[in-house]
Amino acid sequence: MRKFVILLSFLILIPLLTFSQSMNIGLARAAASEVRQQALGTEQLTGPRMQLVRQRTGLSQDQIVKLYNASGAKNFGQFVCAMLAAQQLKVDSSALLEQLRTGCVREGLVRMGVDRERSRVAVRAALDEMVAARKSAA
Repeated sequence: MRKFVILLSFLILIPLLTFSQSMNIGLARAAASEVRQQALGTEQLTGPRMQLVRQRTGLSQDQIVKLYNASGAKNFGQFVCAMLAAQQLKVDSSALLEQLRTGCVREGLVRMGVDRERSRVAVRAALDEMVAARKSAA
């Protein structure tokens, strides 16, 4: 009987330990895959993209910097693209910025329930607007 209890204990514990280890590995991979956000430099703070976001949203530079730092955006270009696309589609920009922690702007919009084609068009329009702002500033 004692051998049976010991065998049964192993049969229960081994799968639990294996599951626990696989969960830890999965969490470690998720943490490692998170990309660090680029710090804002002088070009981002004074450049045409900052001016574009300020004009389109009515936010101050300090408010934009705080939003950027709290967002999941990998860089300032992705942040600006998300802000412009969210405004165009009339979706919650804070929710979209949070979605950037796990993917790109288009994927975030789709996860928020926006049609794939509409998200593609909105992102393309945002990118075109960013390029136009940069060209007009040059």
